[in-house]
Amino acid sequence: MTCWKIEEPNAAGPRYYTRILTVEDPGEGEYFISFEAVTRFSRIWLNGKVIGEHKGGFSRFTLPLKGLRNGENQIAVLTDNTSFCDISPYCGDFNKFGGIYRDVEFIQTGTTHFDLCYYGTCGVELL
Repeated sequence: MTCWKIEEPNAAGPRYYTRILTVEDPGEGEYFISFEAVTRFSRIWLNGKVIGEHKGGFSRFTLPLKGLRNGENQIAVLTDNTSFCDISPYCGDFNKFGGIYRDVEFIQTGTTHFDLCYYGTCGVELL
């Protein structure tokens, strides 16, 4: 993980990240990838197939990793910190950062679990 804006403070635009994720015998259960924050727009691929998008640079989001293969799997992430009219904040003194600037987690669950994709939460809602 790197925040490329540190090296290029005036830069804006798209950047790609790729990572090989090795899974030995995926077996039962489900797999997820969770991003604590990516600025500002992101699109994520698993083995060449788009698995999701996220708009917003300051919020956590989680995606299911459907179709993991035994062995090597490629995760690719497009990030873009360009100012978009449909992604807040639209203006102001917010830092645009650049790319993946908080932690990313690979999560394996059993077949029964809380909804990890519920609005960036851990899936538990307090009433």
